[in-house]
Amino acid sequence: MKNNYLFVFFGCFFLFSFLNIGVSQGIENGSFEFAQINPSTGVNLSSGNNSIDNWVVNSGTINYIGVYWEASDGERSVDLNGNNAGSISQTINTVVGKTYRIKSDLSGNPICTSPTVKTLSVSAAGISNTFTFDVTGNSTANMGWETESFEFTAISSVTTLTFSSLTSGLCGPVIDNIYFCDVCAFNNSYNDLSNIEGNLCVQGAIYVEDAIKLQPKSSPPSNPETGLMYFDSNLQKLRVFDGTQWQNCW
Repeated sequence: MKNNYLFVFFGCFFLFSFLNIGVSQGIENGSFEFAQINPSTGVNLSSGNNSIDNWVVNSGTINYIGVYWEASDGERSVDLNGNNAGSISQTINTVVGKTYRIKSDLSGNPICTSPTVKTLSVSAAGISNTFTFDVTGNSTANMGWETESFEFTAISSVTTLTFSSLTSGLCGPVIDNIYFCDVCAFNNSYNDLSNIEGNLCVQGAIYVEDAIKLQPKSSPPSNPETGLMYFDSNLQKLRVFDGTQWQNCW
């Protein structure tokens, strides 16, 4: 049988968001959609605050944004500067010696144009990388989101992932749509995936010789991200999360 591209059409739409596949089960609430508060157009959260599900503010203040500007995924995002530079973190389960790739969408608060270049650091397991974003020409309706990657090798069974602003003032770097994978097939070929445990990220196409099976589940996955899919054993239907609710594919 010929190999076939997995640009899967299940009677409702192409799952184009899975062309760059990243199943965000390791990072919980990576798009900041779930919280104990409604951020509306934005609310400042101070150090120690854990109102955003699965996240805690480590230092300074952050601005939790709802409908004020265009999010990368869903409706909400985080400006790492509230009244001043802040940081936010989540502790995730990891396997010692495994290399993980964090992917995050990055933008910047376009309201304050000085500085125009917003800077943040991402750190985990003793490793830190710095990223910048230039807000020139952007607006609340067009945030110009870019995807960045960060890799670390786990040195413990739990790892704290931290996003920190390195920009002073009120308007800082903005983050959204964070996920990680523990097997990343970005520049390599993997012919045997039978021993993979965890998440698989693929940038490009997947070739399938026969069929794909989704293990049926009786209830939806918790804290779903846009594009996540599962087969519902009660409804006997494939379901996809559209960022707001689960949609049946037939």
